[in-house]
Amino acid sequence: MYEVFLNDRSITLADENESANLDNPEKAERISCREMLIERVNRFLSSEEKSIALTGQIHILWTEFQLFFKLLPASGGIVHCSRGFLFIYRRGKWDLPKGKAETHETSEEAALREVMEETGISSLTIDKSFPSTWHIYRSPYKHSKGEWILKETKWYSMTATGDETLSPETGEDIEEARWFAVEELDEILANTYSSLKKLIQSLQT
Repeated sequence: MYEVFLNDRSITLADENESANLDNPEKAERISCREMLIERVNRFLSSEEKSIALTGQIHILWTEFQLFFKLLPASGGIVHCSRGFLFIYRRGKWDLPKGKAETHETSEEAALREVMEETGISSLTIDKSFPSTWHIYRSPYKHSKGEWILKETKWYSMTATGDETLSPETGEDIEEARWFAVEELDEILANTYSSLKKLIQSLQT
């Protein structure tokens, strides 16, 4: 199953055998051919629908869905230590340090670099990986302006092994980097991106 976000809106794609696991399985729409998928996704992109759920043969559905977009790989870190979890405040929302992977990097290397650049923390050890998050947006950049982008962000749990001072990367519009204890994560959830909420909620268990 894949959940793809467009700001606070979402498209869920699931195998037809997984439909019972959807929030509203009775509203799921079965997609049986590429033409149906094209029509339904285009309708979602050009509307204000809050969410849709599409089911079918998931390996075919997901492969065809990706063809709508330019794929962009990214990586990020969920950094923790005795002080809690590390978040950044950027453009009015709490976020996790992340960014585009360079062509010469593995996803793990990209995640470590992005955390270091955006927060100033460099003494890091990767513990494990978390499920990827997916979101779509129109490119704001001159060479691809208006093109639909599908960004996969691969997430890695990291332990901060030192006692370094946080140094937010202001050139990337990061106003603050701060540690939050588990019991403070509701403050993050009240003002973060929809694509991150399930990931952050998993830290509370």
